[in-house]
Amino acid sequence: MEYLPYTYLIGWSSLDRWYYGVEYSYKRVANPNNLWSSYYTSSKTVKVYREEFGEPDVVQVRKTFSTGTDDERRNKSQRFEKKVLQRLNVTASNRWLNESVCGNGNTKHPQWVRMKISRSLKGREFTEEWKAKLKVAKQGKNHPNYGKKRSDETKRKSSESNRGQTRSAEARVKMSAKAKERCSTPLICPHCGKEGFGGNIYRYHFNNCKFKTE
Repeated sequence: MEYLPYTYLIGWSSLDRWYYGVEYSYKRVANPNNLWSSYYTSSKTVKVYREEFGEPDVVQVRKTFSTGTDDERRNKSQRFEKKVLQRLNVTASNRWLNESVCGNGNTKHPQWVRMKISRSLKGREFTEEWKAKLKVAKQGKNHPNYGKKRSDETKRKSSESNRGQTRSAEARVKMSAKAKERCSTPLICPHCGKEGFGGNIYRYHFNNCKFKTE
């Protein structure tokens, strides 16, 4: 098959949602014949739209690049895609499923992430207990130290103040009980709603949550 990079347009006309892209792979051998037969874009948002709404009703090859060496064709196709995406201002419009222009997009959650979160919460029953836990978790945001990390100087002083201390048996029992309580009390991340226990929930959620926007 001839190496023939090309740009394309796909869309769901009834939803007024569109995606403009380019195929230039050497490994797969880019060629317009691949479009929607073996190549379905690399966009995760397009993948979610296909799962949610079915196949697009608009699938078009917009421009092919047949002159020059393979590297020249590839570069031309990439530059042309960038030019079109910039002209359409895709990152500023909800009509376009493109999340960025050649990797330079906004810092908000990609649309495919927002759609998956929405699908996971659809039909979920929010009990009063769950709402109460989420409320408590969000209240932590109002604390003056919320989201702040300790400086190296603060860590050093804390280490020095605790160095050489001998805790009594009573203190160790209390610390053990407190630790067990933390590991047995479920916590809810205020950013994604994930429920978990102990250190792991703090390791991957709260200030470290990938859905944190503030």
